[in-house]
Amino acid sequence: MNFDQEVFCNIKIYKTNVREPSQGRAILDEIRLNVPGSDPSFDIDDCDKVLRVETQKEPINDSKIRGLVEASGFHIEDLL
Repeated sequence: MNFDQEVFCNIKIYKTNVREPSQGRAILDEIRLNVPGSDPSFDIDDCDKVLRVETQKEPINDSKIRGLVEASGFHIEDLL
């Protein structure tokens, strides 16, 4: 690792009610399209249907993430 470069990692974890993998993929595509530099992922098998969003350096736009999920017809709340 090069210690001359600072690495920042922002992670936000949400609880959702997304049940189907196809629904999750559609939301992930929307997040990637509308939140540049984000690396979102779902754990649909988890009881909380976890959405995890990670960014490098840029802060996570919480209201944009929530808006995208809610616009798709799903519930979203902070898990951590």
